[in-house]
Amino acid sequence: MTKYLKLFMVALFATLTVTLTSCGDDDEPSAGNIDGTWMENSTHYIQFNSDKSYYEVNIDEDGVDVLKGSWQLDGNSITIHSYDLSIDFTAEIKKVSQKELVVTMWGFTQTYKKVADSEIDKYLK
Repeated sequence: MTKYLKLFMVALFATLTVTLTSCGDDDEPSAGNIDGTWMENSTHYIQFNSDKSYYEVNIDEDGVDVLKGSWQLDGNSITIHSYDLSIDFTAEIKKVSQKELVVTMWGFTQTYKKVADSEIDKYLK
């Protein structure tokens, strides 16, 4: 019986070690891990550049809309100033990692995955 108890404890410890170390992918929002191009789906992209410029691309049956602006990070809030719409939007960053960005704005949650800058650059020409 003691043999099985020891095996159970070893298996439990190994499982806990893997589980606890795999949860460290989320980071606190910072300019370094927000920078880049993010895709919600194949028709909606956002890009945060290190010079604090911001681009958003929306593609629909009427064509491609490109919005330009600037962005600022304050804790887990990101404020986007749209030059085209002359208004500010503030979203709460719920999660940010090397591959995923989750934001909530006006009660809606949007999940983006990190993509190469070339995904949005073709629309910014």
